[in-house]
Amino acid sequence: MRHASASSVLIRGNRNLYASEITKLKRGFGWYAIDLQEYGECGIPHPFKSFHDLQGCTNAYGLLSVRGSKNVRRSPSVKISLTGCILIENTGLTNVDFLDDITNFTLVEDMCSHSMFVSLFSISMHIHREAL
Repeated sequence: MRHASASSVLIRGNRNLYASEITKLKRGFGWYAIDLQEYGECGIPHPFKSFHDLQGCTNAYGLLSVRGSKNVRRSPSVKISLTGCILIENTGLTNVDFLDDITNFTLVEDMCSHSMFVSLFSISMHIHREAL
């Protein structure tokens, strides 16, 4: 949870971070200076293709971006609480029932207005503009 408009330290979406390390970080920084994940939080993979990639996670953080896809695979064992943004654009999807695997959603508006898409061949900044 963000406690200030700009955190000094942002630690989110690290699947393997031990609970004991998270506790140490909480003690080491003031609540106003850190945006710190809970134990069991994972980052959203890019590009997002399957909830199976979040197996073992209780929470997820980041931009869930579905682009150019015809199908997003569901995982019957994954139910996730998501903090971030959902972006579905230029797809061939006929339904979005995969969103049922998200049990709770907290919007982080900054992620929706500016997002970075990274590939092996290029890095580009994609800025969403509101329609005039």
